[in-house]
Amino acid sequence: MLNEYELVKRISSDLKIFKFSCESNETYKSRLIYSAVAEWARSMLSNKSFFDVNNYENYKDKGVDKLHIIKRLTQISHAMIFSIYCERRWFEKFTNEIEIAKDISGDLAKKVLKDMIFINEFPKVKQDNTNELGRHRHISIPNRYILFNKRCLILGGGQSDYKDKIIFSGCGRWIEDNNLIKKIKFTDEYCLQLDLKIYYNSLIKNAAWSKTESLFLKQLKIFDLKSSYFNQYEKGWVIDYSNSLEDDVYIGKKDNSYYLIKKYLNKMEIASLNSEWYGNEREILRVIYSMRKIKNIQTFYKLNVGNDFVKIKLENPVPKSEEIILKLASWELENMNNKNERIMRVDLWNEIKEIFILLGLTEKEY
Repeated sequence: MLNEYELVKRISSDLKIFKFSCESNETYKSRLIYSAVAEWARSMLSNKSFFDVNNYENYKDKGVDKLHIIKRLTQISHAMIFSIYCERRWFEKFTNEIEIAKDISGDLAKKVLKDMIFINEFPKVKQDNTNELGRHRHISIPNRYILFNKRCLILGGGQSDYKDKIIFSGCGRWIEDNNLIKKIKFTDEYCLQLDLKIYYNSLIKNAAWSKTESLFLKQLKIFDLKSSYFNQYEKGWVIDYSNSLEDDVYIGKKDNSYYLIKKYLNKMEIASLNSEWYGNEREILRVIYSMRKIKNIQTFYKLNVGNDFVKIKLENPVPKSEEIILKLASWELENMNNKNERIMRVDLWNEIKEIFILLGLTEKEY
């Protein structure tokens, strides 16, 4: 049986995760445990992959039960946390030492599964005789290789053909070997988003504008683009001040539906936005970023660059696609429930930083 030193050395060597110069040994080992449990989750579903993510019919009775995944990951988390001297507060804060064995192992298991679902690696399986996705069974997607600048991101839960060349970061897997990258048949190249001004002009030009009743407009909440509450997103939606709007384009919201509102020469027009895309995928945030850019309203994020690490603090929410990339490239800082601060390798930050620059974010000192 391996002792703690040998176990940490083995996991570190397998996942190619090493201690940052800015962190303690205990925090480093907490990051290591998180990524190890994420890879255990992949291994549980690695033989449950399917080739067409839109074709559930042949897989409706397959997949792995959600409760089984959590149970097994809890056991694995417990074994690792109590075999490795780590920073337990990285996983959760508790005052009762006796509760730690039960609570943080289960919390870590649920957190890992939640993250794997969020990054779209563990889709849900359709139930028998229904068109709804099952709540309790998951399957993995086939591997996809996505080329960034100098690194390749592996998406999917299957075992990779390049296992010995993979580096792990957060819940993501990357290949940095340039000679190997040249041989890989890529599924896709990561498509950077459009410049925000081009995005905004295209959105306004192609929106399906129509006249609307003032009564309906009064039912909308309108996002205050100049609000200091962008970092407290829900507070940015202001209840009905449509009568005082100047000639311009605005974003409106009613329940879970979003709208563009255009006022010109006292005439009001409205265009509906797709709820799935702009709501569930949080693309409404990209619209907000683009409008702030057009109005020269700066949006900041904090950055601390060291020799081997980058700390990033997002002061405002980002669209889901950008958050997925962050989860695939970094760990939460100090606590796994820290939604705004993350830490990652310098080389991976150089791969992904362009997506935040294109989002209109301006760097300031951490």
